[in-house]
Amino acid sequence: MREGIVTDGSNFTFYQLTLNLLSSFSLSYSILEFQNANGCPQFPNCLQWIADNQHSDGSWGLHSFFLAHDRLLNTLGCVIALKTWNFICAGVSFVEKNINKLEYDITDHMTVGFEVLFPILLEMAQELQIELPYDAPILQDIYAQRKLKLSKIPKEVLQNEFTTLLFSLEGQKGVVWEKILKLQCEDGSIFYSPAATAYAYIHTRDENCLKYLTDVVEKFNGGEKNAAMSKEVARETSTSDEIPIE
Repeated sequence: MREGIVTDGSNFTFYQLTLNLLSSFSLSYSILEFQNANGCPQFPNCLQWIADNQHSDGSWGLHSFFLAHDRLLNTLGCVIALKTWNFICAGVSFVEKNINKLEYDITDHMTVGFEVLFPILLEMAQELQIELPYDAPILQDIYAQRKLKLSKIPKEVLQNEFTTLLFSLEGQKGVVWEKILKLQCEDGSIFYSPAATAYAYIHTRDENCLKYLTDVVEKFNGGEKNAAMSKEVARETSTSDEIPIE
């Protein structure tokens, strides 16, 4: 991992949430790819946080135990973030070596929206010419799961109701952003998710989104408090009138 992405020497403090899920690395790219007037990262300490928190095997994700869905989603997101800014890391080889473990992972602990989000990351990785086994059978299964899930989600529901689907907003295409912003929380976020809010900001340049993102980064020095939820946790937080998470 290249060191010294930023040199402010910040020390990072983080919170453990349910199941000890770490910060939402998986879509950090969406925050990191903002550019300021000088063409530099909008939040360089996010890059530093990624550099400081890579595991010895080249991955990112849970420290306490190994879950393939968690590690691969987070690692690919961090690889994309670093590649966007022309940094090189060992994360690509980790994804290559572990992609087939998705077939044997515990699905109840799978990150909510994985089948929606992971294909989007794979598309971004292809655009950045990151070499991965895109034709692996397990990935074809995930693509099929994504297609099936999205076929069950009416766009009008996503755009007009406050449901847990907003947590996976980054995996949605063709939304009407004016409608999404009407579902914005009081703090400026989209479903209290830095990743979803960053994605909304990329498309809308909404100042309330940017304020929320800036506040989060300043409060946690580049690491997001909001964790990627597992299906098990999401079942407990969903309300009966929301779209099923299965």
